[in-house]
Amino acid sequence: SFIESALSQFTIREGAAEMVAYLKGKGYHVALISGSFDIAVQRIATLLRIPIAVGTTQLIFNEGGLLTNMQHLGDRK
Repeated sequence: SFIESALSQFTIREGAAEMVAYLKGKGYHVALISGSFDIAVQRIATLLRIPIAVGTTQLIFNEGGLLTNMQHLGDRK
């Protein structure tokens, strides 16, 4: 899908993986919180091995896999 193709082209900022590993090595709990799309945040978190990730904008797809809406975390009821 277009979304998967776009996500596969995301790049991680140089040094990010090393910083995450350093912090974990020092005993810190690492989380990723972003105003970006939830599926993008989850992909980045997976790449960086960050166990807790929250994207505040949810992409909503219909049963056929087509994007039908976006919802911001603050708008959810």
